[in-house]
Amino acid sequence: MTERTITLTEAQGILQNLADQPLEETLVITSQSQPCLTLMSYRAHQELLANIESLQTVLEIMIGSSTEHPRLARPPKAALSGGKSTSWEEFKAEVGWE
Repeated sequence: MTERTITLTEAQGILQNLADQPLEETLVITSQSQPCLTLMSYRAHQELLANIESLQTVLEIMIGSSTEHPRLARPPKAALSGGKSTSWEEFKAEVGWE
């Protein structure tokens, strides 16, 4: 999906002719040189919504796994050791896969 930045004035012209020509790219509309709106095709919008839904499902699965199996939950960043590596065997033993 390509993206192009246009001014609010340019967007008004595009919107007036939108029925005649479908959007082939995503338009970032600016006002006073600052992005304020995004105009995209309905298909692109639906694809983004589907991707979000898929990511939410993955997160729910991951969070569900970590609450059911607290040993699989990620430790806080402060608890991570700086640069210490763990062998595959140590990791499997740590998470209970042996």
